[in-house]
Parts: sequence; structure tokens; C-alpha cells
Amino acid sequence: MQSRFSPMKTPPLVAALLFSLAPACSNDPTGTWLLSIQAQADDTTCTEEITHNFTDAQEYADDADEDQYSSQQASEQSDWLTFAQITVEDKDHALLVVGGEAFPGYSSGGDTWVFSWVETETGSRVDQHPAGYDYSEDSYDEFTSTWTMSLSGKTITGTLIEDQYNDIIYSESDTWTEEVAAELGISGQIPAGSYLEVELQGPSTSVWQAASNGYDSEDCDNIFCELRVQDTCTGSRTVNGTLTDYDDQTAYDAIKDSQQAPGID
Repeated sequence: MQSRFSPMKTPPLVAALLFSLAPACSNDPTGTWLLSIQAQADDTTCTEEITHNFTDAQEYADDADEDQYSSQQASEQSDWLTFAQITVEDKDHALLVVGGEAFPGYSSGGDTWVFSWVETETGSRVDQHPAGYDYSEDSYDEFTSTWTMSLSGKTITGTLIEDQYNDIIYSESDTWTEEVAAELGISGQIPAGSYLEVELQGPSTSVWQAASNGYDSEDCDNIFCELRVQDTCTGSRTVNGTLTDYDDQTAYDAIKDSQQAPGID
């Protein structure tokens, strides 16, 4: 599954970061801000939870040998520099516009403002064969950007937290007929082998191999094999901003697309 979480996001992400810097000295963040956004998130953490009903299967063991060959890489990039415009709707609500996108925000008290947006997407797929075969996928993806920014005079400091959640559920008939197998194959579509392994007993020893759903064997604890994979990632970046003198719409329109991408562009 393609992950959307990345230390460097596309311009829309930058946009999001930008608006977080909105706060102003009288708790009024109105104006055009020049924002400097950390290119790579600090302490990015990801977790994966797998549930399934494959018989005697387990998640792949982490048996990395310290004596084996290993390679490590690291890099650092300069910040992302861009402009953002913030307008106040009332004393408690504001709107950030950057990169052609709008982000709502609210005052959390004092000189702090919070801007956030949740993007979601669902998907589904169903395959069926009249001779007795069913396969389905149901997915849910969510990406949340939350900026908490504090204002001090004509500067702002803050943090952008990005949370990504991906959830996909697979379901497939545990067995199917030779007629169906001749058309669809003897091994199922459910990607069990990407996440699970099973132990095969030999005459004198046993070996572990990738799990699969075969057409003529009962591989699961139900008439349907089921696999659910949930991935969660979170990371934070620092954001700093300075209030500019581009305080009218015409001036902002002239510079709103100006920016310096992170790293070497």
C-alpha cells in the first residue's frame, strides 16, 4: 500500500504548515506571513497492526542478525520557505490560504491559534465468480494536519503534527472449484504472504514460508480468509513565521506562489 506520509510533502502540505503560523501580536493573525517550515519531521513513528484468521500463521519474525551486512543513510535539508495569508472571520476563528488551499482555524486562548484539516478517502473492490468465488477489499485512508502556533509581536512559532492512518480489509473464499481455478488461478489474491508466514513440517525439520490461500486447501478458520492491515504514522515539524508588509490583496497575489523548496531544488 502506498504511504502518503513523507518527510517532504507536496506543496499542499507546505501550505498547511504555513497557515499554522498565523497568530499575531494582539491575537489577531491577519496578514501575510513569510514562513520557514522544517523540511523533515522529527521523531517520525509508524506502527502496523495485523489481524487475520489464517490457521497457524504468524507475522514475520524479526530475526535480523547483527553480524549480517547492514547499511545506513542519513540526510538533512534546508527549510521550506513560502508565503501564507491569514484572515480573521471573528475573534475566535480564522482562515489560512496558501498554495491555493484553505484551512480553517480557531483561537485556543491567549496568543495561540490552531489550524487543522482532515482528508479522508474510502475505496472498495468486489470480485465474484458464479461457480463459487468471492474476493473483496475495503480501504479507508485518513491524513490529518494540525498546526498549533503561538504569536509574539510580528513573529510566530509553532508545530505542525501530521497523522496518517491507512486501514484495508481483505476477504476471500477459502476454497474454490477447479473450474474457477482454471480461470482465476490456484492461489488466491489475498496478500497474506506479504504479512504472514506458516510453518511446514518436513521429515526431520521444519521451514517457514509465506502464507497463501490455495484453492483446494482449508487455510483459514472460516469459509472466508480474512486479513486486516492498519498502518499509523505520526511526525512533527517546527514552523517559524514573520509578518510581512504585503498586507493588501494585490501585493499578496503577486508573491503568493514564491517559495524556496526544501533542500536543493
